[in-house]
Amino acid sequence: MTRKIIAVIFAALIAVCTVSGCDINSSLTEINDIVTEKEKDYPVKAGYCEIEHEPQSIAVIDDNAADILIACGYADKIKGKSEECSQTELEKVKSLGTVLKPKTDEIKKLNADVVFVSTRTDYSIYEKIKSENKCVLRISSAKSFDDFKNVYTNICRIMSGNIKGRKTGEEKYSDIMNSIGRFESDVVIRGCYLYGLDGKSALTSDMYGNEVLSLTGVKNIAAEDDLGGNMNLSRIVNADKQEGFPFYILCAEGMRSEILNNEQLKGTSAVRKNRVIEIPYEYFTRQGKTAVRGLQYIVSAIKSQSSASGKNIAKDYDIEITDDMYFTVDSEGDSVMAIQKRLDDLGYLPIKPTGYFGESTAEAVKNFQINNELDRRDGIADTETLKRLFSTSAFSSTTQARKSEAPTQQSTEPPTFSTTIV
Repeated sequence: MTRKIIAVIFAALIAVCTVSGCDINSSLTEINDIVTEKEKDYPVKAGYCEIEHEPQSIAVIDDNAADILIACGYADKIKGKSEECSQTELEKVKSLGTVLKPKTDEIKKLNADVVFVSTRTDYSIYEKIKSENKCVLRISSAKSFDDFKNVYTNICRIMSGNIKGRKTGEEKYSDIMNSIGRFESDVVIRGCYLYGLDGKSALTSDMYGNEVLSLTGVKNIAAEDDLGGNMNLSRIVNADKQEGFPFYILCAEGMRSEILNNEQLKGTSAVRKNRVIEIPYEYFTRQGKTAVRGLQYIVSAIKSQSSASGKNIAKDYDIEITDDMYFTVDSEGDSVMAIQKRLDDLGYLPIKPTGYFGESTAEAVKNFQINNELDRRDGIADTETLKRLFSTSAFSSTTQARKSEAPTQQSTEPPTFSTTIV
């Protein structure tokens, strides 16, 4: 539409100039002025505000808005912040209270060009801040990675103008998304993230944090039917019992001991197998540089936990594990005795150790393999099984197999205690 208008003006000018003999070049300059006026950086309309000039000082009462502002290169313009803004770039910036209880008098004294207020701040407090300051804005967080671009361009338009700001926002958005893509995990596990144990504090499908979980390789059980953070702990107990991918409980800092001692969760494999990992909550809420650092941290923490090999304690059982070891039914000897003793200590062996590898021992090895999620689950004690068995990271049985003195496993031939390697 604009191009058509300019074309009409241009044609009219040529016609007029042809008749009157005016300077066509000076008339073209006037047209350029019209176009330039339509593309000015300022004023910028945002919410109830009209920002006339590029802001030189801002106050941020929202840690996510601060994170995006830092990512876009505006950290030096932040002159006041809420206590939740714990980014290292803002360590020396003046505190203006908390998100829920901002110091309105201090915000007023700061006389900032723009004040960014959290959507979590009570509306009456927001209204008070708005009545006492030049421009007060509430920036909603992106609900998904698809929303990132809008949030980035809107914030950058406020800070750098309609043209320059939009370009800056698009560039910074691309940088962040490229950085995030580099840390996408190839590990697939099942789990959830909790920031409370009240049944109302889980990351659900309607939250941005759910997309972070999906990138880390976590198949979020709270993304199936739950919304608004609501997920009963019984969902964890039921999901934990299902075979397939290992189950992890990710939680906010300081919650691990609470989860380990929770009566409802005590019997889960996640608790028994030490798969409760504390992850700072801001890694699931902030959408600037912290989002990139958080993704890297979460992926690293899960991989570290899942690949933990533990200390080798084979020497404590007088056995040396070599790459060609392979024990199955009818094997016998000192090595079999060591394997049985270790299985017995972990609660898998239903009989007394005899040194003979029979059906009961094979079943114990199979249960060990299943509970420790090994690729092999056929009751044959190969090298990989033995490495896990004689490791401090080996998972014990959920129940003690030999609850009382059981009959000794019978062999068709008396054991000779000479190592038999099949």
